[in-house]
Amino acid sequence: MQRSGGARQQPPPAAAGTGPTHWPHTAALACSLAGLAVAAYLSAVHLSSAVPLYCAENGVINCAQVTTSPSSIVLGVPVAYAGVCWFGGMTLLLLVRHRAAPLGRLVCVTGGVAGVLYLLYSELFVIGAICLWCSLVHLLILALFALTVLFPEEAAAASRSGR
Repeated sequence: MQRSGGARQQPPPAAAGTGPTHWPHTAALACSLAGLAVAAYLSAVHLSSAVPLYCAENGVINCAQVTTSPSSIVLGVPVAYAGVCWFGGMTLLLLVRHRAAPLGRLVCVTGGVAGVLYLLYSELFVIGAICLWCSLVHLLILALFALTVLFPEEAAAASRSGR
């Protein structure tokens, strides 16, 4: 639409209930920030014995056994540190307004699911114990995967609009 002065007029705002919804993007950002917090906590536990690990330490649920096992370090890097990097990167991909961000998120969550499958295998069949904190991280990654795959247009629109 043109005004008489040649300046472009903005279209009227969309009516409520029309247009893309941004809740999937907000939910993904919340999952990513929650995962970043849990990974940071597990990294702090790994770094210092002064930081207590709040989790059961007996039977099948044994966070200490999982977080101190040889499987908790991959290629010389503690898995908790990798979690901080992964969730930090995912958070940045959710916040950045770039046309490549949706593809970056898809690549990131696909790699995250592969990591979850490896870590679940390690917990169940190599270590023989489950870490509840790790399970929370796994669920957050799976939620991010679902949100990214099921709502690609909403996430892309939220990226473009800056939400």
